[in-house]
Amino acid sequence: MTPAERAIEIAAVGLGQAGGNLAAEFYRRGYRALALNTATTDLSSLTHGAAPLPEDLRVYIGLEGYDGAGGDIAYGRQCISTHSGKIRDRVSEHVGDADVVVVAAGLGGGTGSAVSELIRVLSDLSLPTVVLATLPSAHESGIVKVNAMRALDELVKQDILGWCFADNSCLAKHHGSVSFDRYYAEINRVIVDPIDAFNRLNNRPEFSAIRSLDGEDYRTLLLSRGIVSFATAMLPRLSGESVVEALRDGFRTTGPKIGCLTGDCGACTVRLDGRVVKSCLRLAVACDGAQVRTLEGLDDEGELTALQQAFWDEHAFQCGYCLSGMLFAAEELLGRMPAPSDAEIREALSANLCRCTGYDPIVRAVRRAASAP
Repeated sequence: MTPAERAIEIAAVGLGQAGGNLAAEFYRRGYRALALNTATTDLSSLTHGAAPLPEDLRVYIGLEGYDGAGGDIAYGRQCISTHSGKIRDRVSEHVGDADVVVVAAGLGGGTGSAVSELIRVLSDLSLPTVVLATLPSAHESGIVKVNAMRALDELVKQDILGWCFADNSCLAKHHGSVSFDRYYAEINRVIVDPIDAFNRLNNRPEFSAIRSLDGEDYRTLLLSRGIVSFATAMLPRLSGESVVEALRDGFRTTGPKIGCLTGDCGACTVRLDGRVVKSCLRLAVACDGAQVRTLEGLDDEGELTALQQAFWDEHAFQCGYCLSGMLFAAEELLGRMPAPSDAEIREALSANLCRCTGYDPIVRAVRRAASAP
């Protein structure tokens, strides 16, 4: 495979059974990979499939006389600590010069849940690390879920550059029809697919990129410490509206609407780091690390706020298209001016268009909210 076929060089280090299987999937796609496990049986299983992981890339890190950690995280940590020198040497030798090192693990088992110990052992290598972790499904045992929660609590405290989480319950829901003998191979493919697809995006002639995604772009995406919501969609046409719709579907949020795309109507309004902004005028890449609150986050822990209740009581919305802009503008107004006049309310709402109500019910709703106890 030539370097031009991929934007960046990704290397995978798999820990435990699930992590080893994901590392093997990366290897099958032409990436460098290494599997670490406390169980020889799990390592042996990686010899099966279309592109078996070679023996020198399967590293046993268990203690003599034991095969696997079961649900014992303490044993998993002990194994990693005991073999820390060997682990650092093998990782440095095989994946140390990669643009991004993906550490894959399944949270819940004793070995995979000790992934934070592996991160600590590798810290001296200063690797550009992203953790790819699978979360247990609902039917798994209580100890597995407790292990996963403890592992997550430790993991988010580690000094790494990113996390990718795969929800096994969601995967089972969407791929439950796959036969048992093919299920895990299919799930591994589904998990790795988005990472690999983005990395090869510029080398897929069947796609026309809206903008190019070079190596530095993709590296920034993976190491940005933000949240990426991934989704695929077939667009009927390539336009600004259809792309925004696909993004809304991917985030599963319908509060911000697509209106003018020029910042005139207010339908796309959100709060960005506390400030009311028209989201159609903001590039996502310029909002890296920012906190975005949409209409879905306006409620008070599941209850309507006084402002929302006032809009309901005064019938201040009909189709709801203007609601994001009106509510956020009114919220911002009442935050700085608790008792505004009608003229001040109209001035504050003037950057938002409504074609249903004639504005009077909206003004009454804001006035009602201002007088609420």
